[in-house]
Formats: sequence, C-alpha cells, structure tokens
Amino acid sequence: MGSSESATPTSPTAKSVAPIVVRTAGATAVVGLLLLASSIVVTITGLLNLHNVLLGAVIATLGSVNALLSDTYQSPNIALTLLLALLGLWVIVSPFVLENTRTLVTVINVGGGLAVVLLAGTQLYGMFALSE
Repeated sequence: MGSSESATPTSPTAKSVAPIVVRTAGATAVVGLLLLASSIVVTITGLLNLHNVLLGAVIATLGSVNALLSDTYQSPNIALTLLLALLGLWVIVSPFVLENTRTLVTVINVGGGLAVVLLAGTQLYGMFALSE
C-alpha cells in the first residue's frame, strides 16, 4: 500500500471485522440506555438513581463509539471493550455496595451488568477468533 492509499471505511484493503463485533457493541449501547431509563421507569431514588443515570449514559456512549469504530473504521477497540466489561462488573456489585434495599433495582443492575459483561466478552471473542 502506497503513501497515498489508506485503509478508509470504503477501502477494499481495510481489515474485515466480524459482524458479531459490531452487533454486540451496539447491543451494549442499548443496555446502557436501558440502565439509564431504569431510574425513571422504576423510580429509583437516592445515590443509586444518579449512579444508574451516569453509568447508563457512559455505557451507552462507549458502546456507541465502539460500534462506530468497529463498523465504519473496521477498527474495534480492545481497551474500550475491556472498560465496558469492568463497568459491567461494577454495575453488578453496585446495589450491594451502595446499600440498595429494593429487590427490583438489584435485579435490574445485576441483569444489566451481566448483559454488559457477556456482550463485552462476546465482542472480545469476535475480535480475536472471528475477524479475518
């Protein structure tokens, strides 16, 4: 590849990314939005309310950026994916650390965090095992 050629989104020389990588990144963004919305729908109060709004927004944003990098630029970001997995783990334990007393809120956080961790793991698998 010459100096005038580059691996742009439309370039045939761009590295191909497995579709599962893009889809799981997008699904992670959706889980972040659901976590954000859970504070309004379930009327979570106190510190956990702010926690879910902020963390949901961060997870949704990072998932969207990762989907953009994976799809448009064919360049999934391992660091973003690992950060999402760590955030998912924190979402799982946060109701216990922040002393939540509502069972539904605990189920939402554990389920949402577990979904983020599983999607990040699937995305990592797709990056290493399925990409050309």
